Amino acid sequence: MYLPDLGEAFADAYERCGIDPASLTASHFVTARRTLAQLLMLLKSEGVAEHQISYWTADLTTNEGAIALPSDTIDITDLVLRVDDVDRPLTRISKERWLAISSKETLNAPAEYWISHEWASDVGSLMDGNGVFSPGAYGETATTDPGTRTGPTLVLYPVPETTGYSVYGYRVRSTEDKTKATDLLPVREAWSEAIIAGLAPLIYLKQSEIDEKRMKRLEERAAMALQAAKRLDRNRAPTVLSGNFRNSRMRRLGP
Repeated sequence: MYLPDLGEAFADAYERCGIDPASLTASHFVTARRTLAQLLMLLKSEGVAEHQISYWTADLTTNEGAIALPSDTIDITDLVLRVDDVDRPLTRISKERWLAISSKETLNAPAEYWISHEWASDVGSLMDGNGVFSPGAYGETATTDPGTRTGPTLVLYPVPETTGYSVYGYRVRSTEDKTKATDLLPVREAWSEAIIAGLAPLIYLKQSEIDEKRMKRLEERAAMALQAAKRLDRNRAPTVLSGNFRNSRMRRLGP
């Protein structure tokens, strides 16, 4: 299958709107780039999310039970603790289970974890201003500003009592932000037509004159392309297959 770059995808979308690709300017590219971001947000809000999975590892430090994750992290799955080249699966627990633990500063080999998507100021003394685990009066309001830490936090229990531990797993992350015309579309090949077809009605909506018949055709094509991508991708993870492009004008103009 073929995956176009942004320049090709945008030219294709404009051509479907009846606009000659040869007439496109830098302003057209900026509009298409902004519209692509809107489309991806629309898909995510409707349950269609094109995520990427990568292998992830981190070395643990004594007395530190929280690891700040990259800002584009959505989740960490299949986490294991490696001790002397032996892997021990870690049990994922809920926030409620973690809050119910009376002695969160217990030192030992980690056996459980949860992912906190909250700011440090929301989880009391869990993190200090440098993103470092700080056991103490849990549940109280943190007095130190969390600084620039914007990603979720991996919280381990018990807290590592020594060095030599590592954790391994898979990091689910958002698609990469693309800004150059030569960058490839931030999706897999199966979704390229759905994205281009979805761009077309949103771009056409921004034109000064709109032909209702053309708009209807663009919306119908977008809906068909989405269904085709769903069929091709039905058995693949982590794409969530739901939502459609119909009535895109209502969604675009709605709150």
